[in-house]
Amino acid sequence: MFEAHSFVLLSVVIGVILRGIWISLFQTDSVNEFLGSISVTDVLSAYPLVFSGLIAYLLGYYTKIKNVRVPFKFSNPAIWSRRYLIGISVVVIVISGWVSYKLFDLNTLLFTTLEEVSSKRRTFVGGEKWQYTSSGYMRWAAGLVTYMYVIYAAYYFYKDKSLWSVDSLLLVVLFLFSTGYYFVLSSRGGVISLIIYTIIIYHFLQKRISVRAVVTGLSISVILFAFMTILRDPTLSTRNIAHSLYKETDKIILNENMFGIKKTAKIYKEVPENMNYMYGSTMVRWVYAPIPRSMWPSKPIISIGKTINRKVYGNNNLSGVPPTIMMEGYINFSFMGAIIVMYMLGLMVNYTNLTLLVPNSPVHIIFFTFVGTKLGLGLVGGDLSRFIVGTLKDMISLSLLLSFVIKSPIQIKSRR
Repeated sequence: MFEAHSFVLLSVVIGVILRGIWISLFQTDSVNEFLGSISVTDVLSAYPLVFSGLIAYLLGYYTKIKNVRVPFKFSNPAIWSRRYLIGISVVVIVISGWVSYKLFDLNTLLFTTLEEVSSKRRTFVGGEKWQYTSSGYMRWAAGLVTYMYVIYAAYYFYKDKSLWSVDSLLLVVLFLFSTGYYFVLSSRGGVISLIIYTIIIYHFLQKRISVRAVVTGLSISVILFAFMTILRDPTLSTRNIAHSLYKETDKIILNENMFGIKKTAKIYKEVPENMNYMYGSTMVRWVYAPIPRSMWPSKPIISIGKTINRKVYGNNNLSGVPPTIMMEGYINFSFMGAIIVMYMLGLMVNYTNLTLLVPNSPVHIIFFTFVGTKLGLGLVGGDLSRFIVGTLKDMISLSLLLSFVIKSPIQIKSRR
């Protein structure tokens, strides 16, 4: 449990199986609105491609490869300095707070309505014009607190620190700043990821979590989320609470996240009729990601999601629809492309488990926490270039912060 393979299966169960059953059984207005221009028949016609891709994935996953663990030079917690760890945590908190303040205009932080809290952040560019900006490097600096939280959580659980200690207090502060960062970004997915990171670290470094506990926790979380949304309705009565709960469950299931069967069917139907094959071009967009948009204003968008939203869905808004890695393979090289990338995904998941999933090794678990979840939950339902950019950013950020918590050679020698 909590392997990268488990996250892939979770994405398939929710996005393909559960979502497909929901679409087939409930011909409601919300289902029809979700399907849009495609029919249930179109959705069913995409399942042979999905099953073929999953078979290719399993073949890749169960391909025997050499078990080689990554030899991190700072993998031994004995050479970590608690003093350095606390110091760099405080520095990162200050940097994150300052950059977050500079990154977002003061007006976007003075929320006056609930709608403004959950709205996307925009930048004022003059007159009555606003625009969405990436500000990638500033976001990276502000988000360093998330990496620091994961590092400190790994240290905290591995060392089995006391609940009533400075370490506990600092861990809570790091968690609050991390959730605050995602809150200001209006990223619910980021907050959920933070909780998943915590569970993974606790599971592999402190105490194994049972499947029953995970299922119970997820069920309670979903019910509470639905009830919190329902209670916003002032017209709520006990007679319509069951119907309201059903409607909220409907919204949770009917979306474009994870390995979505609906977007798979939509792309399968529209390519190449309304969108030409890309012949690998979408898979190399990550190469120019490091170039700041301030230096290259017309730099193409890294993710293919907005292109799909425009050409496949016919929308001209600013949002994007990530294709899933399987359908990105299809968009580039048709059926064989979809099969090959799914086989490669299976190899990547297997290799990640073998090299990074080392229980009771804090640094390996730290890196696995980010790479494993990005593979199983991000790449499966997203696209390759965004995955590569995000993974490289994670690896560089973690390596940078971990290099600061290693004891100096003099300290190590004196302990001997």
